[in-house]
Amino acid sequence: MQKGREAAKGVGSVASTVQGALDAIFADLNSTVQFATTFAAETENQTKRMHEVLRRMEEVAAIADGAATGARQTSAATAQQLRPSGSSRRRRSIFPMRPRRCRGRSAASA
Repeated sequence: MQKGREAAKGVGSVASTVQGALDAIFADLNSTVQFATTFAAETENQTKRMHEVLRRMEEVAAIADGAATGARQTSAATAQQLRPSGSSRRRRSIFPMRPRRCRGRSAASA
């Protein structure tokens, strides 16, 4: 009978230890699940923000494309206005001509 009681105490001690280990495991699992849930929510929020950034970048790209098209058109129109119109009149430079140096005899060679 004594051996039976000692065996029962041993089983109770092991069961208590196992119960403590299982409680610790479940507590860790609970923490892990909470972390994973929070992480998933944050990831989802980041994904939403990235989609918004991408949408705005596409808008900026469309604006930049429109600006580039306008700049090309303006450049082409300016170039066309600056081309000679085919008239026989010679265009005058907007820069005055510099005076030419005389190539005559110098005072030293006379």
